[in-house]
Order: sequence, then C-alpha cells, then structure tokens
Amino acid sequence: MPVITDTCLSSFSNCLTADFTSKDCDTFQDRLEDEIPFNPELHDKVAIDTCAEKLSGAILENLAVFTPKGRPRDDTRPPMAPRIQDEIRPKNRLMRQRHITMDPSLNADVNRLQRSVNRQLNEWRNNQCRATLPSRDPEDQSL
Repeated sequence: MPVITDTCLSSFSNCLTADFTSKDCDTFQDRLEDEIPFNPELHDKVAIDTCAEKLSGAILENLAVFTPKGRPRDDTRPPMAPRIQDEIRPKNRLMRQRHITMDPSLNADVNRLQRSVNRQLNEWRNNQCRATLPSRDPEDQSL
C-alpha cells in the first residue's frame, strides 16, 4: 500500500509564530528540513512508524531549541510580584477546568478571579509607574 508524505515546510513555521513570538522561524525550518528524510522508503508498518517517530522527534527537538525559555536577560522590566503570580495560577487552573468540563457553574468563579488578577496587575503597574516618575526630569529629556 503506497503512502505519500509531504514534508514541505513552507507554511509550517508560520503557524507557530502565534504561540512563540520570539522564535527564529527561518533557521527552525531549515534545520527541520535537514533532519527530515526527503524520500523515505515506506514499505511496511515498521518503516512508517519509524519515519513518523523521527518526524515528531525532530519537530519537538527543534521547538525546544528555538523556543525562548523566558524573558531575555537584557529585559529591564521588573519581575511581577509573587502575590500576583500566586493568584494567577489558580485562575488559570480553574479556566482549564472550565474549558475541559464545559461546566457553566465555574464561570462566576473564573470571572471573579480574573477581575481580582486584573485589579492587582493594574495596581502593580501603576505603582511601578509612580516609582519611576519622580526620577524623571523633563529638563534633561528623561521623561
């Protein structure tokens, strides 16, 4: 039974940019094309399974290499307050649970936590701005 595989990756990296905005997509695509066999011999189930494993392994490995782990080291933004992070985690957990179970009774809890997180984030951002503004002087153009 013939199996046709299309490993043309011209649009593959474009679909990833929505999730990973800081990836070097051209290098990712080039490296992935080098690792994937162009015309594999797929005569039996074992060969097909091996080829599929190599393809998924190459994709996962390259995603791990080319996806940034966090903020760049030269990012000057202050880290978020731990108390806000501690509130975001249960909100995200509850949102996932609501999405998986489709339970409408969780909507009120999710909305309440979302409002609380937004309020704390806005307050934290305002405090960051207030702390920065006194050190700025319109005379020396630092504002």
